[in-house]
Amino acid sequence: MRPLHLRLSGLHSYREEVAVDFSALGQFGLFGIFGEIGSGKSTLLDGITLALYGVIDRVHGRSRHGIVNHHVNRVEVTFRFAVG
Repeated sequence: MRPLHLRLSGLHSYREEVAVDFSALGQFGLFGIFGEIGSGKSTLLDGITLALYGVIDRVHGRSRHGIVNHHVNRVEVTFRFAVG
């Protein structure tokens, strides 16, 4: 699986919508997600996990509780990827 595009809002610290274009990042086959502590790196991975499986294991034992930002009423995640 090759990630192409991730768009999410309302998830953990991402109150507003954020979009990540992985196609440019992965043009050489390998990329990293870097940033300060608390900058949202794990939340991007949580967004991918939520899009693929509908739950995030590391949050309250396979629950959807605790993933929604306290200032919004819903989480939206769109994830596009390529296989092969």
